[in-house]
Amino acid sequence: MYWTQFVASGCQRAVGLKKAVTGIVGMAAVASALADAVQAAAPAVIQPGIQVRLDSFAAGLSGDGQGSPLDLVPIPGGDGRIAIATYQGAIRLVDAQGAFLDTLDTPYLATGTDWLPDLYGTTGIAFHPGFADGSSRGYGKVYAIVSEGTIASPGGPVDFNPGVPDSTFAPHYEVLVEFTASDPSSDNPEFSRRDVMRVRQPSGIHNLTDLAFDSKGHLFLPFGDSQSGINAQEKGNYLGTVFRIDPLDPASLSDAELGNQGLVRSQNGAYAVPTSNPTFGIPAELNEIFAYGLRSPYRVTVDRGATDGTGKDHVYIGDVGGGTREEIDRLEIGGNYGWSLREGTLGNQPAGGSIDPIFELAHDLSTNSNGLIAGGVTIIGGFVYRGSQFPQLQGKYVFGEMGREVSTSQQGNRPRLFYGDLQTGEIFQILADPFGESLDGRVLLSIGEDALGELYAVAGDDPGFPIGTQPDGVVLKLTPSSSPFLPGDVNLDGVVAGDGTGDAAIDDVTAFLIGWGTTGHDGPNEQWTHGDMDLDGETGLFDWHILRTNHPAGSALELDVLLAGRIVPEPQTLIAASFAFAVFLMRRRRIVACSL
Repeated sequence: MYWTQFVASGCQRAVGLKKAVTGIVGMAAVASALADAVQAAAPAVIQPGIQVRLDSFAAGLSGDGQGSPLDLVPIPGGDGRIAIATYQGAIRLVDAQGAFLDTLDTPYLATGTDWLPDLYGTTGIAFHPGFADGSSRGYGKVYAIVSEGTIASPGGPVDFNPGVPDSTFAPHYEVLVEFTASDPSSDNPEFSRRDVMRVRQPSGIHNLTDLAFDSKGHLFLPFGDSQSGINAQEKGNYLGTVFRIDPLDPASLSDAELGNQGLVRSQNGAYAVPTSNPTFGIPAELNEIFAYGLRSPYRVTVDRGATDGTGKDHVYIGDVGGGTREEIDRLEIGGNYGWSLREGTLGNQPAGGSIDPIFELAHDLSTNSNGLIAGGVTIIGGFVYRGSQFPQLQGKYVFGEMGREVSTSQQGNRPRLFYGDLQTGEIFQILADPFGESLDGRVLLSIGEDALGELYAVAGDDPGFPIGTQPDGVVLKLTPSSSPFLPGDVNLDGVVAGDGTGDAAIDDVTAFLIGWGTTGHDGPNEQWTHGDMDLDGETGLFDWHILRTNHPAGSALELDVLLAGRIVPEPQTLIAASFAFAVFLMRRRRIVACSL
């Protein structure tokens, strides 16, 4: 669906995008620049992190009128309400426990977006910080990205046209729309509409897909390169940039009043521009630009800050890579993030230099020394964790990988969640509690944050999954693990230990090898004690991954060697197991190496 095309990355998405990249202006130059690139920094080695349980929070967010959930944001006001944006334009309303406060027939807000399968729709919403403050000019105001699919007849004046030829791949308009609630405290208010900005998008992917406010009421709008990568280094158009604006209508304020707030009226008069923007007053550059050099930004967030103010209003963004790297960037005023001359830390520095990502993943599906997939594809930007349920995550940046679960022509990889240490640059994979809900068969589309700083995984149907077997679009809440079992503790003695030579009662490796390849166990306890720690019905390679990841010996444990050293398996069983493991390793070592 839309998101797969927008954030598509590497060979994994190449089938659906091949037609889109044909003949795109400037892409040959981009590919040439990256082909000769020299690696400037090795991506961090992903390490096993904490275990988290995914609990069902809101379900049934697919089907006609919704499509799939795409964004989740808290509604200011202190009552715990949460808004969930869906692809086809319905903004659904739930309470703090995930119970719906509206219906699909009468959603909290209907944005009226055009949508086209695989391409565009309502992809992001943001409530003004003053939404619940009756003294604020932002009272009752919520902003959404609304698409217009008829390129020949926009719904109003076009404010930004990039000046590059339209692709044959779904050119359209994206409109920043302000909706004003008649009663911000109501669960079913009436909304009035005001268009703030209309942008022509020459392609159906790498577009504007998100928006976020800082505490001062500045709105950040990240634009992709719309497949015209070379323009991301040009500040005379919006492609590959991040705008910073004040979206409130300045009509009631004089120029002097705006000036006292460090603002000037925009060219269309519908919003204001901070005079502190780095491009302000430069004739050949757009005054709205805050940062530039991005390819396909997906999810921008603003850190609410620690209780002492640390990190407050720092802006983070995920940028989906082409053929080599995925990255997370911390935006700095005037920052150049390198695309299309650089991808991550690969490539040649543009004039004046560029800012390296704070976290970087290679397109590497091999298994690293920790038994985890070494890299990733299609990154999902997230949040600096400021909640209370996970003290271990406090101040860490939580993000994700979209993932893909298909069984036909493409190699699948499960959606994953990570957290990164902002001080050291280390990256840790969040391990899923097998007794919680699963992201299997879905794609991770967003990470949401509630008013208390707790986090949610927003997941939708995988468009590559067979129709009729797709799970519904859901929101899953990250909660502390409640598993009665310690990951890797096959024999349930409270520790993960052993080398495969001891008694199964004290040697988890021995217990696992005894259970290798078995199925049909009765209940979770019996499954677990036979090594089926992902509880999928069979003791297999992913279970081995769980054991090795949590075992002190880690990558020193080699399954084929351990199986070969055991007497119990028949020769044909050993050969089959060794062959399966070899195939597993070969699949994991495939490098996603094609460029969009």
